Amino acid sequence: MDWAQLFSKLVDALDDDGYLAIVGLDELADERWQLDLKRTISRYSTNQDFVPFDLLDELKERNLFTEHGYREFNSNFAQSIDDFIESIHACNGYSRDRMSVRAALEFGDEIRALHTSHHPEARIMGTITARVWWGRPHKPSRD
Repeated sequence: MDWAQLFSKLVDALDDDGYLAIVGLDELADERWQLDLKRTISRYSTNQDFVPFDLLDELKERNLFTEHGYREFNSNFAQSIDDFIESIHACNGYSRDRMSVRAALEFGDEIRALHTSHHPEARIMGTITARVWWGRPHKPSRD
């Protein structure tokens, strides 16, 4: 993404008193299997060189965003293992378009077996945390 181009357009699109809202979601399944789940997910990722970063820190460091407010919302959820696996496949690094058919099937089988080994119940229980930051975008400075 060309951050300079995007934020120039965002500034131009907003009214003088408008705000940019940035939404982030975290899904936390039951902690009994989180470590094993993260290992499995990492092993099957098609983005092995992915380096996580914090979007808000990055925007602030580049002087592209000034935060004016923040809210966090939590909600418990119950989800079937098949729906959970599909939610992972919806992510870029696990898209069926990027995984081989065999890898996608093995991934699903491994996640199912992992879930069964930690949970006698058929559904995944967890918490979704939605975070909303709002503030003013800035045009990038010309260096």
